[in-house]
Amino acid sequence: MTKIFIASLIAVSFLLNNALFSQQFKNYSNADDLLLKQKINEDPALLDRYKEYEKNLKKLALEIKNNSL
Repeated sequence: MTKIFIASLIAVSFLLNNALFSQQFKNYSNADDLLLKQKINEDPALLDRYKEYEKNLKKLALEIKNNSL
């Protein structure tokens, strides 16, 4: 009985932790998007630099994934 209770407690805490982390990540993503939009409104040339940054970041991630870095 005790083992089942401990396993249930661990499972519930794991699920709560994942749910809270997911919500926290969503909040950061929304804030990042709003800040980016605000900065692009202030300086439209920033959009091109950000697109180049994203392209380079994706390229770097692929190189790391393929162990070619």
